[in-house]
Amino acid sequence: GEDCYGRIWIATWDGGLLMTKYSPNKPLKFNQYLNRSFKERRIHNLEFGKNGELWIATNNGLYYIDSHKRNITDKSFICYNTANHMLPNDEIISLEHTTKGVLWIGALGSGAVECKFSPDHKSLKYHAITTSEGLVNNNVNSIIEDNNGDIWAGTEGGISRINGHDFSIKTYQFSNVLQGNVYSEDCAVKLKDGRLMFGTNY
Repeated sequence: GEDCYGRIWIATWDGGLLMTKYSPNKPLKFNQYLNRSFKERRIHNLEFGKNGELWIATNNGLYYIDSHKRNITDKSFICYNTANHMLPNDEIISLEHTTKGVLWIGALGSGAVECKFSPDHKSLKYHAITTSEGLVNNNVNSIIEDNNGDIWAGTEGGISRINGHDFSIKTYQFSNVLQGNVYSEDCAVKLKDGRLMFGTNY
């Protein structure tokens, strides 16, 4: 993703978070962040919010940074995970910042999680939608909002649509083959006409 200063943010697996800025005819120089532990440096995805928020999904929880900041260090990031009791799970797979300004995360074993943050982003309140509420599977590999404000969660057992108003759930299993209902990590996109596309393991 690219921030307002033209800096490019790159999620890596086992190499942390990288930031660089392109300059013509000059070699790229990288700054590295979130590389302090085995779990932290394994990043699944990143997502920009409409006000410059940058969210990072890692195996050590969810991280936040204000991308409007010019000088960024590892201490600039805020972490939400089980250690500080902010989230029910540390392995965050997928992210979706909705038109309402709400962040939804897909977690391994904890379903689809709606996150609402304090104004200073130092704390959050979450609402986890799991199999107890009707989700088809608690491993959510992809998550995306449709034009109606509903949330679609691609899981390892099918796809569930979460109503954006009352959180009621409808589940779809489009394949007769088991692998066809296992949705791939971060493989969801909304087309210009509003249709959603998902990748599966089959």
